[in-house]
Amino acid sequence: MPSTNPADYKVGPDFPRSDAETCSDNTISGNRIHDIGMAFPGPAGIRIGQSYGNTISHNDVFNTYHIAISVGWSWVFFSSAAHHNIIEFNNVYNIGRSLMSDIGGIYLLGQQPGTVARNNVVHDVSRYDGQFGYVGWGFIWTR
Repeated sequence: MPSTNPADYKVGPDFPRSDAETCSDNTISGNRIHDIGMAFPGPAGIRIGQSYGNTISHNDVFNTYHIAISVGWSWVFFSSAAHHNIIEFNNVYNIGRSLMSDIGGIYLLGQQPGTVARNNVVHDVSRYDGQFGYVGWGFIWTR
């Protein structure tokens, strides 16, 4: 059972122990990312986990089965190394394609102080709608 103490989580094996161990300050801009998940439907078009100071802007991400842009990876009450990221001016569409659930055009997971998502266009998001299908939105932020 994972600890609910944020201080304990920060020393976990998948969490950077300091800023020096964290990949940061990257720019992902001006890309056309599409037709993702043809062999394995789970990957995101753009994925940033425990990282900060990144900018994701002016990208076209489309024809994915899961998530177009995913930032962060910690549950609501845990601390995170994902902070001060900018997600802006992206065009995201044709996401999910009725194959999977728990999907979003832009999906932000966990507390992310200083993170901003603005001026993105997200449309045509369709989740699996059969038995046990759930959550398929344009924008999701669990915090």
